Amino acid sequence: MTVGNLKGGTGKSTITVNLACALATGGRSVCVVDCDPQATSYKWLARGECDVAAERMPVEKISSVEGWMLKAGRLVEEYDVILVDLPAVVTPAVASAFLLSHVILIPVTPSAVDIDGTERVLRHVRTTREERLDAMPQVMLVPTRVDQLTLHRDRLPSRMARLHERIGPPVRERAALADAFEARRWIGHFAPESAAHADIMVLEAAVSELLEKAPEPPLLRRLPQMRALEPESLRMPEQAEGVGGKLAQKSWWRRFFTF
Repeated sequence: MTVGNLKGGTGKSTITVNLACALATGGRSVCVVDCDPQATSYKWLARGECDVAAERMPVEKISSVEGWMLKAGRLVEEYDVILVDLPAVVTPAVASAFLLSHVILIPVTPSAVDIDGTERVLRHVRTTREERLDAMPQVMLVPTRVDQLTLHRDRLPSRMARLHERIGPPVRERAALADAFEARRWIGHFAPESAAHADIMVLEAAVSELLEKAPEPPLLRRLPQMRALEPESLRMPEQAEGVGGKLAQKSWWRRFFTF
């Protein structure tokens, strides 16, 4: 499962860590793979408060992709659930994680600016679907930092409807979540039975349902046969925008299917 947005400040690390801990309390073995250079999730989980493993695995160069994918494949064999925490910028980690994920979660705040920024990551989601026509990932937008006024006036559905993706249960703006983040503790230990804890558990139930019905990504089955990629012939999606950009972007993604 991948958690990420190309817009910063959406609470992705808070969602990643708390969701991982919630999944672990249900009896699953869980590992968080932190691809963000800031390593917020990794440092948070290093405290060892909940039974979740953590790996620091940034992918900053195309030449690192093969090793990253193979290591991710080994982790999939060891754990029931892997959560990949992406950086808020386009890196090879985006393509790598999206192509390997059963589920893609996109945290997004209700502001118009954040929703506009989310459309960037959805372009990469569409590319993923084109490359995985027979086994598309389950995708869900997770509204975060939602205040009661936004919910009461029904602003959230109208703002997010234009993104044309499944909208998951909201994680409301709660002081307990902010305090738990500052203390680097998961909400189930910091404020059990609180409204913030309830939001996370509702999200966990929705995510578990998606995991149950998500098809297996084809690339996971094919990882053992992977050959070395050819980094000099690859182009990053952001560099591919403009004239001929769509073709260049598809070429960049399709190189991940080289075996």
